[in-house]
Amino acid sequence: MFANLYCPILLVPLFSLTVLALHETKGYGCHIKQSLKLDKSLHGFPKKTEPPFEFHFIDAFGTHVKSYMPGQIYTIRLIGYERYRGFVIQSRASNGIGSMIGSLSEGRFVEDSLWSPLGIRFQGCSKSYPTLDSITHSNDKQKYITQAKWTTDKNVGPIQFIFTIAINDKVYWEKWTPKSGFILSNNA
Repeated sequence: MFANLYCPILLVPLFSLTVLALHETKGYGCHIKQSLKLDKSLHGFPKKTEPPFEFHFIDAFGTHVKSYMPGQIYTIRLIGYERYRGFVIQSRASNGIGSMIGSLSEGRFVEDSLWSPLGIRFQGCSKSYPTLDSITHSNDKQKYITQAKWTTDKNVGPIQFIFTIAINDKVYWEKWTPKSGFILSNNA
């Protein structure tokens, strides 16, 4: 009776759709602000390889620099050789040789008109005491460049920019500290 019925079955690999998006579509929450570590139960373990990204610290004249002057505004630029969806970026106090001093953030990011098109927002964790010292993604669209303004009002000594960057929920690098992200004070 059923021998003449033909019913094609369409198999769709649904697992590939879930890997491409992020759980945290509107940015990483406050629970990772200090540690910059993603939840292993959702994301698995971070990659230990060299990440496919570049970081640049750029002055107002478009020159790549290795030091800052208090009161000047700089551009930080993250370039991906693989598209990424999620990130957290901070500048932390450094001991002068590139190692960070705990989780002490230094300097602040300055919001501008590029934030919305580039998918950037502050990682605001306190409405009564906004620190403006941590940025994250505002959507999970694929990105190949993230660019923001950064400054400090005083000499805070050497700093190290630190990143957690996710290509998707299962492929990510946490606490990446690029050598080009070690920035000295010009006013030391």
